Amino acid sequence: MMFAAVSFPDPLRFQAYPGVYALVAGLVGGYLVLARVVRPRAAALGAPPLTGRQWAAFAGAILTILVAGASPLRGLADDYLAAAHALQLVLLSLVLPPLVWRATPEWAVRGLLHTARRQRIATLLVRPLPVALLFNLVLVLVQLPGVVDEAVANSAVRFGCCTVVVGVSLLMWLPVAGPVRAWRMGDGARMATLFLTSVLFSLPSVWLTIADGVVYERYGAQPVRVWSLTPIQDQQLAGVVMKVGSLFLWMVVVGLFLRRFAREAALGRANRQMPAAEITGHDEVSLTFDDVQRAFERSQAPRESAR
Repeated sequence: MMFAAVSFPDPLRFQAYPGVYALVAGLVGGYLVLARVVRPRAAALGAPPLTGRQWAAFAGAILTILVAGASPLRGLADDYLAAAHALQLVLLSLVLPPLVWRATPEWAVRGLLHTARRQRIATLLVRPLPVALLFNLVLVLVQLPGVVDEAVANSAVRFGCCTVVVGVSLLMWLPVAGPVRAWRMGDGARMATLFLTSVLFSLPSVWLTIADGVVYERYGAQPVRVWSLTPIQDQQLAGVVMKVGSLFLWMVVVGLFLRRFAREAALGRANRQMPAAEITGHDEVSLTFDDVQRAFERSQAPRESAR
């Protein structure tokens, strides 16, 4: 008996994602309107133009959305590899949110919160510790086997998980890298929050790395093995990707520490170089009455204005 050859679609093939393209087009159009229309009208209120860093951060955010949502990475994450799913999660939770907030000017956020009611709602949402705990809880839940298997099989569940992850990630990063200075935590609080997040973020990576059996049945039962990765190798690679994400948070913590150390060192050098007269209020050379009298003699008397 002859068996017909079974053909499978190429996992790395190009696939069109109209929803992502529409989202990107809307974001680009909205940002251009913000920069070219809204900002000039708000210039009288002190709204500065967008800086080069803000434009660069916006370009990075758009690129991250395209890589996570419209590149072959999405096809791999949707159907083939748990490692691709983990990388997509890292991009949406740790890379995209800080870029979004770095691209957003403070005056735009304050313009949206011009009413007292909106300000009260924003104050309730911007609570670092509860938001950080909610962020880590959501990331653990979306990596549970039942949730991942259902997301692989159901595009609506997958879309809902991505939306929730992006939403809570934006809230978590708002007091860390947000544009509103009044909401931003100090360096010490930011380092503590990111350290806690990195520890909790790395827990699923340990679980995926040391698991003996297949954790995600949908990925394990996929007959097409991309790059000849076995299901166990795939989920171990997913654990490594999540660990890299936690190391990214550690890099941010180290960067904050070095910046704080450099600022305190510069302040210490400025205090050491300050003249003694500015510290004690006394000059090294004393001023005498004769010095004052000679200064008055050298100066010209003021002329009376003609009436």
